[in-house]
Amino acid sequence: MQIDLPVIWDPVDAGMIALRNASDARTKMGFKVALPDGLEILFYGYVGAPGLPQASDINSIMTSSVSIVLATKPRYIIP
Repeated sequence: MQIDLPVIWDPVDAGMIALRNASDARTKMGFKVALPDGLEILFYGYVGAPGLPQASDINSIMTSSVSIVLATKPRYIIP
């Protein structure tokens, strides 16, 4: 399984720097996704974040793509 997420492209943003470093390290990382209803999704995976900017036109916000390839089945914590 793979999760693809768009992020706002900002090369000096701390989150974007952390994503690029995780992608470069190619090590398995733990993830926790907390949803507004209290449900938590836990899994391990690998980050892919090339950090290349994308835009559909000159007036669009620059984005970049991030992918997470799951290394384990997700586990759920139900509130």
